Amino acid sequence: MEGTRSITPLRGRVGMRWTGMRGCAQTAVAPYAVRARPGAPVTAPPAWSDLDDPDLTARRWTLATVDGLLKGQARAGPASASLPRDGRGVLTALIRDEAGQTP
Repeated sequence: MEGTRSITPLRGRVGMRWTGMRGCAQTAVAPYAVRARPGAPVTAPPAWSDLDDPDLTARRWTLATVDGLLKGQARAGPASASLPRDGRGVLTALIRDEAGQTP
């Protein structure tokens, strides 16, 4: 059986639905990749503080501004830095966080 990937628009957000994936820690877009879009947006893992910003969009970081992001993350680290490296561990950590449990 083959897996399928789909992107579903959700009122200005993007939801990813993955089925049939066989391995752990698989991603759709590499971090710090320049996207083929006007303005050359760069995919980047956000810092925890970025998640509270109501103006956060997928176009925040561009080829012209990513240097500032990298310097800032060298000090603070991306939000994902505190998550387990195993893809299954990430899901477990997120579920525990939602439930108010700490590992």
